[in-house]
Amino acid sequence: MRAVRAERNPPHTAALDRQKLISAESFLRYWNDCLVAGTRLNTGEADWPENVVCELLHGGYVDHAHQHGDRHPLTIEQLGIKLRKVSPEELDTIRPRVEWNGHKRPLRYSLLSLEAHRTAFLNAMKIDDKTHVWPDEAEHAQ
Repeated sequence: MRAVRAERNPPHTAALDRQKLISAESFLRYWNDCLVAGTRLNTGEADWPENVVCELLHGGYVDHAHQHGDRHPLTIEQLGIKLRKVSPEELDTIRPRVEWNGHKRPLRYSLLSLEAHRTAFLNAMKIDDKTHVWPDEAEHAQ
């Protein structure tokens, strides 16, 4: 009798997309939550910015990770590597002459538009951007 092989390429469905987001590692869950909210969570800022201090983004992520039970969040370097994998290729780091928290020129990520980051995230997660609906898009569709 032959053993039945498990399906290696399951059909792509909305339920599979949701499961990918639910079961993702802590940074991907944080970044998805930021993209859903249209802001960087746990950073005290309300809108999607042109740039963000690397330490501030990492601190927001660490707080989010701890709130969700992750006792071993990524280091700031690991976060940068993950962020680049789920962001547009044009994501870059900059050092403008803008002081932050006592640092004269802290390293920052130069972000693109919220829409560009959402599209890059869905592509990296292999989620169909034609069927995925972000919450603010759902409000406009009604």
